[in-house]
Amino acid sequence: NIIYRYSTTSGSYLEGFLPAQYEWLKQDLALVPKDKMVILCVHAPLFRNTGNYVEEVLAEINKFKEAHVVSGHTHISQFHDFVVEDPATPYPNVFEHNVGALCGVWWRGNIAADGAPTGYNVFMCNGNEFTESYFMGINEGLNNKEIQMRLHRGNAITGRAKLDTDTYENVGYYAFNFGEDVLIANVFYVDRIAKISVYEDDVYSGEMVQIGYGTKPTSADLVGDRSLENPRRMKDGLEYAIDMYTAAFYYNYYSGRSAWSDCTHLYKYQLKNKDANIKVVLTDRYGNTYTQTTITEGTDYSLVAR
Repeated sequence: NIIYRYSTTSGSYLEGFLPAQYEWLKQDLALVPKDKMVILCVHAPLFRNTGNYVEEVLAEINKFKEAHVVSGHTHISQFHDFVVEDPATPYPNVFEHNVGALCGVWWRGNIAADGAPTGYNVFMCNGNEFTESYFMGINEGLNNKEIQMRLHRGNAITGRAKLDTDTYENVGYYAFNFGEDVLIANVFYVDRIAKISVYEDDVYSGEMVQIGYGTKPTSADLVGDRSLENPRRMKDGLEYAIDMYTAAFYYNYYSGRSAWSDCTHLYKYQLKNKDANIKVVLTDRYGNTYTQTTITEGTDYSLVAR
């Protein structure tokens, strides 16, 4: 669903379908009973687009009992439940899985711009509905179904000191601008129905809350000189879902190029006891659970660095 207008260079294309594609799909689906589940694989995500027959395609697959769109293109991991995002949606039977890339962010590194490792998604179904969906990393240490998230302290400082041999200016330290008693979780693939529960010393403490996203911060929203004593971070009181661990990784190890990106799966929790042993349990919409107890230090890139 990439429509090239005048060349094959980036920026010359539209996302959507040609009339002939839509007519073919409509005729093909006319042969399928409406009580079946439909899975539509496309390149660019549909949930963020209108026009170019995207709405017509969504309306067509919404006629079925359950419809899943599997898309790529963005190199980040997003789950879009049309009803949860908009209760008045005309596509209540449609779910979209915008899956990450094996090549990380723009073919560099072992991590995507939203902090998900390079990897892929696994979907399980019983023939007529999904029963499980999870993320699977491809690199050693992350190619384990049980690893569905990375945890950080809210005051974690990430990155490294600038060396004389560094030629790009953005090298330095970056930080999550929260307190030591705040727990941050990057859950690689999750939807808003999922529960992310925190246990302190094996006692249930509460549920993590999603950090908002939508309008990327500008340089004016950032403070700090990138030193260890004054790391780059967002202004006090400003909260936005950027994984600073990931941003620091790309600024410091991949030619200083920016990795600022929306992260639709970044969560936080105010701990009752910052010194407690922490356990985080993800319960997905299907009732499956995944546990993480390791809190990653800011400078520990052992599982992502080449």
